[in-house]
Amino acid sequence: MGVDVKRFLVVMLLLRICEYAAASTFPLALRNCSDHCGNVSVPYPFGIGKGCYKNKWFEIVCKSSSDQQPILLLPRIRRAVTSFNLGDPFSISVYNKFYIQSPLKHSGCPNRDGYSSSSLNLKGSPFFISENNKFTAVGCNNKAFMNVTGLQIVGCETTCGNEIRSYKGANTSCVGYKCCQMTIPPLLQLQVFDATVEKLEPNKQGCQVAFLTQFTLSGSLFTPPELMEYSEYTTIELEWRLDLSYMTSKRVLCKGNTFFEDSYQCSCHYGYEGNPYIPGGCQGIY
Repeated sequence: MGVDVKRFLVVMLLLRICEYAAASTFPLALRNCSDHCGNVSVPYPFGIGKGCYKNKWFEIVCKSSSDQQPILLLPRIRRAVTSFNLGDPFSISVYNKFYIQSPLKHSGCPNRDGYSSSSLNLKGSPFFISENNKFTAVGCNNKAFMNVTGLQIVGCETTCGNEIRSYKGANTSCVGYKCCQMTIPPLLQLQVFDATVEKLEPNKQGCQVAFLTQFTLSGSLFTPPELMEYSEYTTIELEWRLDLSYMTSKRVLCKGNTFFEDSYQCSCHYGYEGNPYIPGGCQGIY
């Protein structure tokens, strides 16, 4: 009898797994539209090909590349996309994120083309810079500032000297030894970003780098004096918002924005999974 019970429980568990797997195959894209570019899922309102995206801001161009993995391009902001995130089905928060590659601002760095631009301008688009990003500076003689429409809103300094190396956490976080990181002030609703870098000590040589990134870094990642471990691009987290208040239902949750009228983010309600931007796109997972 005990063996039969065990078999029954195993069968029920397998059926449960199959049901969840079936429910997990929810639609991402509109019907007859591609929902992948290489290994990256592309959810509506983004789309590949005419008639597959909400509007021109959400058009994705899937471009083949020499390293076999295609590149996702967002032509309207001239950036490459690395991934999308529609949120966690077990979370009650609204979460619409996607991730782009953005160049770094650098000056005085070996084997670099001198001065570079890291500016990003999303004005007029439904895209916003997420507060999860951190303003980051790297270098042994660096004073960096984050600029928004001409105003410096945050800044920090980095050195490789022994006086700061002895600080607690100097190698396990970015507190000024080889790198520093600052959180973005909340509620700014950023659509513009740029950075300026300059020498902390004018008569001393050094490489200055600044950028936004979603990642938390540490001084141990960089080797002075060149600090060549940084790459040409970094990953920035962006959000998108649409006028979709009418979509709120038992399965879909849309939250408005205090500062922008008719600006909403939508997710499937707790216990549902899928794409809230497609009719019937949120499916129960129980």
